[in-house]
Amino acid sequence: FKTGSYLSAVSSPDSIDTHFTLDISMTGKILYDRYESHVLSGFNTWQRLDAAYREKADGVLDTLPYACLYAYGTLEQRADREAEAFGPVYGLPALEPEGEYDPLELGKTAGHLVLSLEEEPSAGRAAELLRELLAAFSEAGIPFYAVDLTLTEGESGFSVRNFLRQDIEGAGLEERLAASAAALEEFYRAADKENEIRP
Repeated sequence: FKTGSYLSAVSSPDSIDTHFTLDISMTGKILYDRYESHVLSGFNTWQRLDAAYREKADGVLDTLPYACLYAYGTLEQRADREAEAFGPVYGLPALEPEGEYDPLELGKTAGHLVLSLEEEPSAGRAAELLRELLAAFSEAGIPFYAVDLTLTEGESGFSVRNFLRQDIEGAGLEERLAASAAALEEFYRAADKENEIRP
């Protein structure tokens, strides 16, 4: 309706990752196809693996007694700008269509947990929650590489982005979280300032 063209879904009965769409004009001309962007790029393969990892991760998250605004697990295709600002770049390797991969094995280097909870917004409470989270995922045998955690109470908040699993273990967790949260706030302040001066 909006473009005056038809949208056709194409899939192969013999290939789990071969499915894409075509934009076709009213005269039958193919205007655009998403074969390269969805199949050859590995995007469909990532979606398949991500769904499998998310099902397992969400199964653990659903058992935790938290007041979650949202919580999920995903396989990070490639860490974003904020991840680069806070540590090593991480994400999946190039994926081959039809490739056989173990989602849990991929989770060791690309597993990303994202949680937003109605909890006391402090480094101390964040440390308690992350230790509980690590224990639950370790017991379930589900690896992850990094976690985003946001705690809110009224107008107050505490957030960390791409906090590495390895940094949850050991003494000094509360101090590491406080430093990470401060760095995130500074990152956003700098980004806001940069946006203000752009024409």
